[in-house]
Amino acid sequence: MGEADGVQFDAPTSQFTFHEGYTDAPPIIHGFGVTPKTSASTLEISIGSRQEGAGAGVDSVEVFSEHVENRKVFDDSGQLVGEDTWGYWDRNKRWRRIHIRRSVYASYGVLNGKVSATDAALFDRVLSSACFPSSVP
Repeated sequence: MGEADGVQFDAPTSQFTFHEGYTDAPPIIHGFGVTPKTSASTLEISIGSRQEGAGAGVDSVEVFSEHVENRKVFDDSGQLVGEDTWGYWDRNKRWRRIHIRRSVYASYGVLNGKVSATDAALFDRVLSSACFPSSVP
């Protein structure tokens, strides 16, 4: 899923259920909800223009987290393709968000912070499966 903007993720249908949708007003965002079959936590993957955090000077997710790490995402040729930020409020409440290429966003636990370490590990495998076909700049 996600190939519309040159990024693909692998999420096995044996482990997850999927929901797909679009916003009904501009900016048009195409999104997927990926939920483990054993949980109610959701990994959200969206493709489209966003104004997330525009004008905000403080990121409350990062400020109130017990631990935060930021890193850059590179493709196989060494080109910078995005940013990855993750952390936890406590060791049992995890979150992560990624922005890749122009308009691919993925996140879990950012809004409610209730993603367990087990679900986070499942979501991290999906996010780590991201591949970047070289045909898209």
